[in-house]
Amino acid sequence: MTEPLQILRREGIWVYIDEASARRHPLYGIKGWARFLWVVFVVLWPISGFGEFMKGILEAHKNAVTVTPIEVWTTVIQIIIFVLYGWFLAYLLSYHKASFVFHYVIYSIVIFVLSGSVLILSEVTSEVTAAIKDIIGASIWLVYVLMSKRINVTTAKRVQADDPILSSATGS
Repeated sequence: MTEPLQILRREGIWVYIDEASARRHPLYGIKGWARFLWVVFVVLWPISGFGEFMKGILEAHKNAVTVTPIEVWTTVIQIIIFVLYGWFLAYLLSYHKASFVFHYVIYSIVIFVLSGSVLILSEVTSEVTAAIKDIIGASIWLVYVLMSKRINVTTAKRVQADDPILSSATGS
């Protein structure tokens, strides 16, 4: 009879491990691309948000387009929400919280919806280009967050079924 662990290994399914085993795993922690993702949340999103806001204001001024205060404040509030959410994601990642992946998926869905609506509704080339860049970036990072062995062992406390730590834990 085939052992359940052998079936899981063949299927490539994630296997949950305890906190102590996760901490002993060589991929545990915020290193490599996970550290870069943390920098994106904490540093690059705020800079990018401010830069995009200023670019929009300067472009509107250059083209003599009237920007209403409500448009400005709507954009400012949107940027603040994204920056705060980025910092929240950085907190979840820093403290190895299991909810990190869930919240990152929510963030990605919001990016896809907002950027998709820009693609559909906007006639401004720079906005469409920015939306395409956002969709591509969010897609790449979403795949990384969902499939990364490091993110999974650090936050979700799970490893792929063929991970060597499972062999050492069972003594085989």
